[in-house]
Amino acid sequence: MKKEFLVNISILLGLNLVIKPFYVFGLERGVHDQLGNDSFELYLSLFSIAVIFQIINDLGIQSYTSKRLSEAPELIQSLFSNFLGFKLILGLLYFLLLFAASVFLDYDRSSQMLLYGLGIVHFLSGMLQYLRANLAGIGRYRIDSLLSAVDRSILIIILSIILFGQWDINFDLSWFIRAQILSMAISVVIGFLLLRPYLKEVVWTLNRSIFVKQVKESLPYAVAVLLMALYSRMDQVMLERMLTGSGEGGVYGMSYRLLDVLNMIGFLFAGLLLPMFAKMNSEGSDVKGLIALSGKILFGGTIVLAFAVSAVSFELLDFMYPSLSVSSINVEVTQYLMGSLVMMSGGYIFGTYLVATGRLKRLNLLFIASLVLNFTLNLFWIREYGAAGAAKATLITQTLVFLVEFIWVSSLRLIDHKDLTLRVLVLVLLMSFLILGDPLTYMNQFMIKLAIYIFIGLAGGFVFGLFPLNEFLKILKSKEKH
Repeated sequence: MKKEFLVNISILLGLNLVIKPFYVFGLERGVHDQLGNDSFELYLSLFSIAVIFQIINDLGIQSYTSKRLSEAPELIQSLFSNFLGFKLILGLLYFLLLFAASVFLDYDRSSQMLLYGLGIVHFLSGMLQYLRANLAGIGRYRIDSLLSAVDRSILIIILSIILFGQWDINFDLSWFIRAQILSMAISVVIGFLLLRPYLKEVVWTLNRSIFVKQVKESLPYAVAVLLMALYSRMDQVMLERMLTGSGEGGVYGMSYRLLDVLNMIGFLFAGLLLPMFAKMNSEGSDVKGLIALSGKILFGGTIVLAFAVSAVSFELLDFMYPSLSVSSINVEVTQYLMGSLVMMSGGYIFGTYLVATGRLKRLNLLFIASLVLNFTLNLFWIREYGAAGAAKATLITQTLVFLVEFIWVSSLRLIDHKDLTLRVLVLVLLMSFLILGDPLTYMNQFMIKLAIYIFIGLAGGFVFGLFPLNEFLKILKSKEKH
């Protein structure tokens, strides 16, 4: 399974590290710059609301499907037929909740329509993720990997036509959202066509007894996803609502886009590891090697990226948003969020294993505690510190989640925690001395500076054993079939 992991994570990263950064740093940067901080602050707030309620649109079906099919691939026809109908009903409920949220939060009519548009985007995104979960669950990891970048690729084409074509239109948030709807709809069609050969027939049923049974089984997954969405996304909503008109939400959003882009790496790891962990657990296979391998790669990579981006955060944000004012507050927010990135990467390994092995009851208790902590910290710190307060709250919350999950997995004797901790700490010290010493302070080209920091960090990770190239080559040359 380690060979399959290395091959597919290479495909995933290769595609997404080219396409998604180009989208965020290129097209979305241009959209943000053109619309301004206030409009984009509204967009981020509405986007966060749509994400928070997205769990109603999924109800844990994606994680449950991926895990269940990994254990029994022959169930794909029955699961797909039943869950397809359920997802349509859940989609209707999702839109009802978005309507209720827009009324409760007192959004005006135009903002409500934007929220409903984002609701369509997330409904279609949920369908695409469900199709991918089926493909990953039956072991078609490479098709799933290729499909992971389709939506952004299509969106890049659509936005390029709109922004750079000779069109007599007033580009605003509504056009941005329409482009997302179209790209996601095309992606869903492509995903369905790729899954179709593995289905005997395409029907959807609403068997009440099966529905109740599968909802009960998938509900713990739904609760976990909802709680994670809440403590990860509520800060943007609270900023926009508590400090309306201050622009703090836009300041936070500028740095959060960097976190979103880099956090994509961990998300890709988790999506690939969940069915693999579930399959290995059902077969009684030893997961220690896969946990250690994925943990070293992801920790090493995110630490290097977090420090390097923090070192050039002012110049990077100024490049991303040339018509917006970048200040020391932006730098502070970015540094806190880069710390959160490292903590979140641990959750994408250890938390994913705990989910794959069904340890959801205690995991959800952890997420509830994290939600309460995050809400409380934001309630007090947002009014006093604004965007920086929200960023600090995020870092503290994500650190708590990571430490508990790391200790938990260590107690199961699935990782050599002392060895991993030592390697990570040595790399952190290297990057800290490098950034604080700032030997490249007089270099004007920040992109070259960023590249040098990343290169030195990766070289350090190689020396400290976080990127064991000899082990990679040995695994890739092996005859492993799983």
